[in-house]
Amino acid sequence: MTHSTLFINKAACLSYLMSRQTPDGGFCYYRAYGVEESNGKDTYSAVAGLLSLQATIPDLDKLLAWLHRLQNNQGGYASFSMGWFALETLRLLNTEPLQNPDTFLKTEHDRFLSLDWRVRTMEWSSLLLSLSRLSTLMRQREFMPSPEFRCGISILIDFLQGNHGGYGNPVENLLDTYRVAIIVDCLTLKQPAGILEFAQMCSDAVFGFRLVPSGSANSLAVVHAGIGLFHLCGAVMPRERIATIRNYIASCQTMTGGFGRTPGAIATLADTWLALDALQNLPEL
Repeated sequence: MTHSTLFINKAACLSYLMSRQTPDGGFCYYRAYGVEESNGKDTYSAVAGLLSLQATIPDLDKLLAWLHRLQNNQGGYASFSMGWFALETLRLLNTEPLQNPDTFLKTEHDRFLSLDWRVRTMEWSSLLLSLSRLSTLMRQREFMPSPEFRCGISILIDFLQGNHGGYGNPVENLLDTYRVAIIVDCLTLKQPAGILEFAQMCSDAVFGFRLVPSGSANSLAVVHAGIGLFHLCGAVMPRERIATIRNYIASCQTMTGGFGRTPGAIATLADTWLALDALQNLPEL
């Protein structure tokens, strides 16, 4: 447990996470509403949250069996998102998938190469999120991307950067900028100039970070992205900003023990993980 987690109700958070485990070993946010359907996102979020609290994972054998069942005999998954959450959760548990996932990674790698990302209807946030996850998996699995892939990513990054150094469409925003920073770090590309300056423009004295420099939108995901950007850029966060972020995160904890995306919002497993991971990566005062 880090010093930062002393600012939240750790026992209540732990109870919330464990209460969302289903009989098959996975986790489901909707379990509180009578739905017993484990899913990858909630399972990853719960496992990552429990580990950040240094808790023992309950029913580990059932959980591993459920995760292994998500993979087919060829090493693939029903969707890239499912594969991402399954492989990441297994990594957190220091367990290998039953089948080598290299073919799965190669398929997603080649999918990007065949993608016409210059079309006007492209949903940039989804693309950057998928590429940040794919780049992370490739680095962790020591899967070497092709020169064509790296070149395509470099061109995409140059194409998407806005006037203020950030990324996003229709406007530059902190979430998409963080995703680009992850891609650049995983592929060991040259960090685009202006990313840190954009993160500093999104700093906020009340919430810690705003989604866009001139707006007021904020959430745990935005704060998490801001902390991640400072970390990836090797920048020192101002002491007064650290205190602000701690207070904001603590204000997102609900009576259930979990965390909502903003103060007063309903707690979810995904937002609870964002809160715990943000606190874990927040520099000490």
